[in-house]
Amino acid sequence: MMRNIFNIYKTNKKPFNKSHLLFLALAFCPIWLQGVDPKNLIFNTDNTQALVLPITAQAIVNDKAIQLEVSTTILTHKTGLSHRKQIPKNRGMLYQVDLLNPLIFSGKGMQFPTDLIFIKDGIVIDTLSGVIPCDLDKCPTYATLQQYDAAIEVNRGTIEQLQIQHGAKVNLTFAKIR
Repeated sequence: MMRNIFNIYKTNKKPFNKSHLLFLALAFCPIWLQGVDPKNLIFNTDNTQALVLPITAQAIVNDKAIQLEVSTTILTHKTGLSHRKQIPKNRGMLYQVDLLNPLIFSGKGMQFPTDLIFIKDGIVIDTLSGVIPCDLDKCPTYATLQQYDAAIEVNRGTIEQLQIQHGAKVNLTFAKIR
């Protein structure tokens, strides 16, 4: 008679025992040794590498399109557009944020100046032109006092060029992922 080894309820063994704990510890030990930061559960990086994400969204503002990389993780929020020599015209990064946990931006690691567009419910609620690159240990920080649910970081001068003002409508569309 053949037993089904996957049906633990028909065996005399407990469903979970000390040998399972040992297996889990051995399985996750290499991950821990490779630099998982337990404070926020992301891999430690030297933060000198540019992260280039695929274009997966588009913002239409004043009938002009901005192609967007979408930052969705703590690591991409922290790295953003830093460590890149430049980005093409009418390109940028979209940061979607929780209203209660807004992002604070900095020019640390940046090699070109940027503009920030703060959005809530598809409307521009604030803009900030000229976030400057910084290579110091402590760099100036940039934020808005307004509550926002998204921010777009673009090349410096984009706000002026596209005539983006407070109250402008932003139509965000996202690529369908198969």
